[in-house]
Amino acid sequence: CSLSPMVSRLFGAVAEVLAPTVHSPLEDFKNYWRAIKKIFIDEDGSKAAELPDYLNQMVQILLEEEDKYPRGTGPCLEHLLQERILGLLCAIGEKDWPVGMRRTVLVVVSTLLRNLSAPLLHHMNIHKPLCRLITSSQGENHSEFVSLLYTLLLKLQKEDPALVTLFSSIDPYSEVEPIHNQRNLPHAKTGPPHEHSEFMVLCALLPFINLDGPDGLTARRGLVLAVELSSQPEVRESIKTAQLNLRVAEEAGIRFRKLPPLDASQANRPITKHDTLYISFREYLIFIGQLVSAAPTDIQSLITEAFHVRFLANILAPALLQSAEAGVISATIYIARFLPALKGHLLDLVLVTLFGDCMECERLNDQDDENLLRNTLIRRLDATSENLAIATMTLFEAVVSLGNDSVMYNLVIRNLQSKGHLQPYIPQQEGIDGVSRFLSLFPACQAPCEGYEGYLRDAYAAMRLAPTQQPTTISPFPSPLMRRGGPSDAFYEGLFLHTLFNRLEQLFDHSLISNIRLTAVLTKLARYSHPLLRDFLLVPNLPLLPSLRSPYRILLQLAEAAKRKSNRFGKELRNLLDHTHQQLATTLFTVPASEAQGLLEGLVLLEEFCKELAATLHAYILITTTRLA
Repeated sequence: CSLSPMVSRLFGAVAEVLAPTVHSPLEDFKNYWRAIKKIFIDEDGSKAAELPDYLNQMVQILLEEEDKYPRGTGPCLEHLLQERILGLLCAIGEKDWPVGMRRTVLVVVSTLLRNLSAPLLHHMNIHKPLCRLITSSQGENHSEFVSLLYTLLLKLQKEDPALVTLFSSIDPYSEVEPIHNQRNLPHAKTGPPHEHSEFMVLCALLPFINLDGPDGLTARRGLVLAVELSSQPEVRESIKTAQLNLRVAEEAGIRFRKLPPLDASQANRPITKHDTLYISFREYLIFIGQLVSAAPTDIQSLITEAFHVRFLANILAPALLQSAEAGVISATIYIARFLPALKGHLLDLVLVTLFGDCMECERLNDQDDENLLRNTLIRRLDATSENLAIATMTLFEAVVSLGNDSVMYNLVIRNLQSKGHLQPYIPQQEGIDGVSRFLSLFPACQAPCEGYEGYLRDAYAAMRLAPTQQPTTISPFPSPLMRRGGPSDAFYEGLFLHTLFNRLEQLFDHSLISNIRLTAVLTKLARYSHPLLRDFLLVPNLPLLPSLRSPYRILLQLAEAAKRKSNRFGKELRNLLDHTHQQLATTLFTVPASEAQGLLEGLVLLEEFCKELAATLHAYILITTTRLA
């Protein structure tokens, strides 16, 4: 039998009561916001602990909606904009009740700006409360505040850099309506209008840029973003007004002075996580380089000029020219360490400070006045103090490894371009014969060369991807046109090569580690891809003037000297050489115990150096053949 109408209605009512209630995301969003407002209106401290959860739920709803409306605004985001929820939320953050609520609001706002793709900053209900939140949070060392500033800069770049105008002046009389109607809670901080327009996000970041740790790193990244926006007049003016150039230059000096002293034994020690002061200094230099690269020409000039005057000229150069040898060694090693981390304009500025920018050929009796620092550094390559020489060679190994065309021209190439080192001759193609000449200089090289293939692989890998200089055709007759003073001037290889050759000639008189560093510099020079330098350093049968030195000629003299010296040590020399090969790694920082030991170590090193030069020449031949094919 059928149910009566009354019973049917009864079952229907029961079903409605028992059925689960399904709310739309918009309804849930509204409910969470109502709950938040009620807690603040009632000042109900007992429920304050629920506020972060309610806010997180609202954020989650917005993020899920973002996936459904990737190119527009969904209903929840529309509600947030229409109801000025972000403005009221920022007012909550300004009040910082309960304690810690400001941090929660900063995290929420950062998350929304970072993840919502819809343009937001042009809305008055977004940018005005953001300005007030930034103003109320300044001076507080909160990671969340720095993160908000960084996120806001990213959002400005993504949406429209011209929107920085909205964050460059505050209208203090345009208050956000309080979230209550019954009680007067404290409003946002107010004050007289700004007399000068300034980019408040940049100004808020400045107190954090010199901090160590994650907050400082984020602040510095944010400042680079701000400088990238300096096409906007407000940003450019704020950079100048805040004297950003002086701030960063002085901080570089402060960090450099804090570095612990180093000695020559630490010249090639790997950097570890325990070198916190050095890592902090290096990261700060990288940051300055990023600022310089990001800045327009006028701001770039301000930063580089301040860095040159306040740091390079006033701190770094005096550290290198001081009378205390320990201080010189420490400063030299630190420069060798941080140079590879620098790029672009900042690297060029440091190199010009160290070596000058003179591009004319050197003369033997040039005065030191104009290039005092350069010439002092070069002469230390052959210093009486082994420790000072080792530190200086470590620096020049780093400099040559940069492959910087300007500094290589300054040190070497400018003196070779006149070709005044060559006799008139018929050009010949250098072949594998040159490789054999290097390998035949010392006893161990006459046998099958152990380790030669490794040297060849290293040289080929290092030079294969190096930029190729424009080929230079060596004419049968050298041209004097580029030599300062005219053709009557005698050829001079320049102070750098002159000093290196002096040191190489006295190889048996110096410690093993000093000689290792010396040969490393010469090998790096030989790998630089300039034909004139390559031929001068690597081609044994190059028709040099009889009075000139080259690595091959010096090595030939050392080989003859070694034969004379070795006669005093009898037939056991080869066995001793083999033993010295095995013990090489354990004697790096010891002074030779005897003349015999010094000779043996020198012979072992020269054998390896000849293999390395031969492998470098061999690699050039292979690379050239491959490119021509």
